[in-house]
Amino acid sequence: MASENVSSLGSKTPKYSSAEIGAAPIVGCGGELKEVLKINFCCARQGAVHHVGKQLRACQAASGTHTGSMQRSENQPAGIEISLWQYSGSERDWSRWLQSLSQDERDRAETYRFERDRASFIAGRYLLRRLLSDYVATAPSKVVLSPDQYGKLRLAGRDTPQFSLANADGLVTVAVASGCDHLGIDCEPVDIEIEEAAVASYCSVDEWLRLAELPDHERARAAVALWTLKESHLKALGVGLREDPRNIAFSWKDGIPVMVGGDRRWHHRLIDSGSQHMVALAACSAVGLPGISTHLFQDDSRPSE
Repeated sequence: MASENVSSLGSKTPKYSSAEIGAAPIVGCGGELKEVLKINFCCARQGAVHHVGKQLRACQAASGTHTGSMQRSENQPAGIEISLWQYSGSERDWSRWLQSLSQDERDRAETYRFERDRASFIAGRYLLRRLLSDYVATAPSKVVLSPDQYGKLRLAGRDTPQFSLANADGLVTVAVASGCDHLGIDCEPVDIEIEEAAVASYCSVDEWLRLAELPDHERARAAVALWTLKESHLKALGVGLREDPRNIAFSWKDGIPVMVGGDRRWHHRLIDSGSQHMVALAACSAVGLPGISTHLFQDDSRPSE
């Protein structure tokens, strides 16, 4: 799991995916999701690999758009905004970020044993509050977050917007949307390994068989893609690992992840993070998948030197 640094895969967790599981739709290009990494099991065995970032830039150049500048028409559903932040702050930065957190969050930050985990938690809550403050027109420190019965955060006294936070090894990502019933996001580093027992604990039988067909290095990457997709879905539901991940299975249609036997209101995508991280999004919307916009967060509150 990549939410608030709570890992559910043990000491050795996943590694990024190519193969049929590595189909990565990219945001941009006139407001549409473009499938720029479409590798099925067959071509994966033939060694076919596509560079996501290169195709994203080409797509943006052709359409005149950039990540974070997607235009939505009046007929499009309310959009999903995804913010990505590769933070690398010093203790001075952490102290400044803490000023935007609630007292409870500051107290929780002190409970983290390792400095890396503490920094990740602080950066995550700082980014979340910065983004939500625009929706409620108040200072980040005044945003009131309230956990539901399962611990999923919501804006106190409000049903919208829906939002989700994930963090992993130097990357924080937040998804915010007003037109979704459920929303979840997850991220994982691309260079971590996974234990066979952990794979078996979250893959369905069919997923396990498909993974077994892949070469070792691609199997590890594909396993992480599956985990990240499942984690984003469980976070959208707000139940975490109270639900058995094996009950949520994915196949691929035209390079897009599709939940097997699932409600057609659910949509899942792999998002290009621009970094060494896998990012997965889960959204439930009765009016179709909303437009998606991504941008790299810039901490403009940083004081000038």
